[in-house]
Amino acid sequence: MNRRALKTGVVLVFLCGAAFVFWATTQPEEAAYDALDQLVARPDVIAAVSNANAEPAHDLKVGDTHWRMEIASGGSGPLIDNLMATALSRQLVLDRLSSDGHIKQIMVMDRRGALVAADRPTHDYNQSDEPKWIRTVGNNRREAVFEGRDKSGHGAINQLSQSITDGQGKIIGAVTLRWCQSDGRCP
Repeated sequence: MNRRALKTGVVLVFLCGAAFVFWATTQPEEAAYDALDQLVARPDVIAAVSNANAEPAHDLKVGDTHWRMEIASGGSGPLIDNLMATALSRQLVLDRLSSDGHIKQIMVMDRRGALVAADRPTHDYNQSDEPKWIRTVGNNRREAVFEGRDKSGHGAINQLSQSITDGQGKIIGAVTLRWCQSDGRCP
């Protein structure tokens, strides 16, 4: 092998190795996947999503408009207050608080993409137009939909989503979990 080929090979190995190290350090920890797996299997999550799916369909755009108006006027109003007062939303708050700062947000959505429960008010009510819902409701697997560093440069935040299935394996909704890989210093 000539010297030029050897140097090129060494550079490629170095670059590939650096890319792998970056990839490996930005991947969600196994604990994030475990937390997500537990959430989608919990009876209270499955029951809340099943109940939401059993309700008559409503216009998600209208619900989203009302939700956004309530967010803009201080984050409170009938739609937000009712959703945040559910037993599941209250439990999701406790789940986030007991995660040692790793869980930053939990959202539960029905099969139409409407928010069923959350640990805190989200920016919008209709999630059906977002990749986290599109990729998970159509697939029965966990998926790291978004990854990246927060603006403060502390820990990497990964957004993981997974579909929720009923007892027969039918997809009924999705859960999204925002996970901070560091010691909780993520925003």
